[in-house]
Amino acid sequence: MNKKNKMTYSEDLRKKVIEAFEGGMSQEEVSRVFKIGTGTIKRWRKIKKETGKL
Repeated sequence: MNKKNKMTYSEDLRKKVIEAFEGGMSQEEVSRVFKIGTGTIKRWRKIKKETGKL
């Protein structure tokens, strides 16, 4: 997917994804449940770690 077709996810979804991961699900499980890529999850985790926000 190129940057022109980049998807935008709601803040609510981002929070649910991070909460699921922090609650013990693996990145792969979270990816399957929420139908998003593991790269997206990694990026959101990094953003939260660096800024405290999503």
